[in-house]
Amino acid sequence: MTGATSLIGLGHAVARVLAEQGATVVVHDVVAPDESVAALTSAGLKAVSFVSDLATQEGMADLVAFAAERFGRVDILVNNAGIGHLCGPLVDFSAEDWDAMFAINVRACFFGVKYAARQMAVQPVLGETWGRGRIVNVASQAAKSGFALHGAYTATKHAVLGLTRAAAVELAPEGITVNAVCPNHMGTALGSRLNRMMAEQKGMTLEAYIEGMVSRIPLGRLGRPGDSAGVCGFLCSAAAAYVTGEAWNVSGGEEYH
Repeated sequence: MTGATSLIGLGHAVARVLAEQGATVVVHDVVAPDESVAALTSAGLKAVSFVSDLATQEGMADLVAFAAERFGRVDILVNNAGIGHLCGPLVDFSAEDWDAMFAINVRACFFGVKYAARQMAVQPVLGETWGRGRIVNVASQAAKSGFALHGAYTATKHAVLGLTRAAAVELAPEGITVNAVCPNHMGTALGSRLNRMMAEQKGMTLEAYIEGMVSRIPLGRLGRPGDSAGVCGFLCSAAAAYVTGEAWNVSGGEEYH
């Protein structure tokens, strides 16, 4: 479970759902996810922490190796680590910021698929309803639609869907499913920071900016981490044994293609 430091973030919510389903979760981030692990273990759930920089190939290789050595196999990888705070007009967007977005949102996701699939492929099959493993990539509504001032982010999340679909076809013979979830905007720490930045760029009050977002959502509220965490839990369950290559919208009806 990558990118899971914040207690109000999607990573922690997914870690909790998976742990509640019986998984022992390796909670990862670039800084020690101590609070996240403590919150899980204090609730009687199984979790350990691991720190590495996923901007490097070694960071992901080390994470997968740690999980395999500690627990004997890797059944699930959720590629959740990502950044979205670098935004602005494309004509002014720097090459450095563009590269930073792709390094975490796409390159690290590729490394996750690569190293998790290598490990899963040599593991014994756990029956028809499980196979050898599950990979879930956290994409975004921006993987389906374009958003002004979010050109780099949108491009990275479209790339994540391309990777997901190709990996699903390639890894299916190994008994590995690969799917993506596509949340709309959530009120996480990163989401709140982005709200302030976007409101400022658009010359709006924060309240007006959020009201505008909510007005476009048929269910009438922003997304919550638990909404997407529940879908991740399903995709990592026996009930989803025949589901692969899919990109599940979790957007309150805002995104439907």
